[in-house]
Amino acid sequence: MENYPNNDEFKKELEHLKEEIQHEKAFIEHEEKEIHNEKKEIEFLEKELEELVDYQSKEMIIYVNTREKVFNDKEISFRQVVSLAYENPVFTDQFIYTVSYSKGVDKKPKGFLTDNETICVKNKMIFDVERANRS
Repeated sequence: MENYPNNDEFKKELEHLKEEIQHEKAFIEHEEKEIHNEKKEIEFLEKELEELVDYQSKEMIIYVNTREKVFNDKEISFRQVVSLAYENPVFTDQFIYTVSYSKGVDKKPKGFLTDNETICVKNKMIFDVERANRS
């Protein structure tokens, strides 16, 4: 530390150092926020990559009414899901089928599937199918 001939010079240098410390702290805080934002972006991209890898996978596991099923296509239709849930389903006015799903792709991770509709399949996706008699 330099020797200061008078108290005023010492006070000026002290103030200068305090300002420099504040500036450095602000800079570090800004950089930490940037790092946090970059980590969030990396997490998002990693999740997106994982979904694309799952989507490209030739063999996926899906769950239909809690039963594990191997599925090899990128999309599944309402009737395919119903057929996986019920052997030889009857598609007439006699029965009403309701298909809900969860753990789907990020664009629409959960919802309902209706007749004549298809949805992109994701590995470990869950489908629940209910059948009711029309009275």
